[in-house]
Amino acid sequence: MSEPTPTEASSSASESAELDTAMSIWEHLDEFRRRLVRVVVALCFTTGLCWFQKERILNVLATPYVSQWHASGMPGQPELQSFEMGGNFTAYMRLAITCGLILGVPIIFWELWSFISPGLYAKEKRFILPFVLCSSFLFLSGVVFAQKLAFPMAVQYFFSLSGTIGGAGLIVAQRTSFESFLDFTTAVHLIFGVVFELPILIVFLVIAGLVTRAQLWKFSRYAIFASIAIGAIATPGGDVVFQMIVAGALSGLYFSSILLSYLVSAGAKKEEPAA
Repeated sequence: MSEPTPTEASSSASESAELDTAMSIWEHLDEFRRRLVRVVVALCFTTGLCWFQKERILNVLATPYVSQWHASGMPGQPELQSFEMGGNFTAYMRLAITCGLILGVPIIFWELWSFISPGLYAKEKRFILPFVLCSSFLFLSGVVFAQKLAFPMAVQYFFSLSGTIGGAGLIVAQRTSFESFLDFTTAVHLIFGVVFELPILIVFLVIAGLVTRAQLWKFSRYAIFASIAIGAIATPGGDVVFQMIVAGALSGLYFSSILLSYLVSAGAKKEEPAA
């Protein structure tokens, strides 16, 4: 029996490698499908839980709105109007889905990092649990920051534009639809939740070698200036105290990301001799 020629051997090896790659891809997709199903099931559960607590959740979210309604001297009781027959149902469903998403953040991050972990080295896999905890904590911190500070500031400013205008007695009233209220509220909370993930993003850039710690320190002055600018934009009412709070929070996120990058790098250096 004749031995295969180098060309045939190379072709066979190429086909075998292609087959292995194809199987690996399909296994990867199957793993993604299974984890996606787990996330969807978890979100269905958290959404259902939030649906049964929808009125209590709305009461918490609308507290700044109600407070500013009375503080600005608006007549009557605070209200959110719905202009469609099924408008209340749709609005409540959107509220439940958004809150279910926020509650399911730890599960989403766990499944995400677990899906990525097979492509990591052994020394990198030990960061999965800290990354899950930090990512969840930062996102939920952003949501709390929005509820306690950013959203009340925005409502206060919007209501400050209402009232009697000029000597003719023209009244500018604030009337908000249920859908518009939820659009703005959920957008503010989700945006701040994502913004608070900045330290995780910067740490990944450092681990990937795209950014160095020296560059982060060098850019810090620009980061502080950007934080102050964002604070001024986010607080259009001109309240300097609120502007400094927002700017301080963003600057704190940036410098905490530098600290996290130092901790991650120090942990990696300790394991290099053993490796």
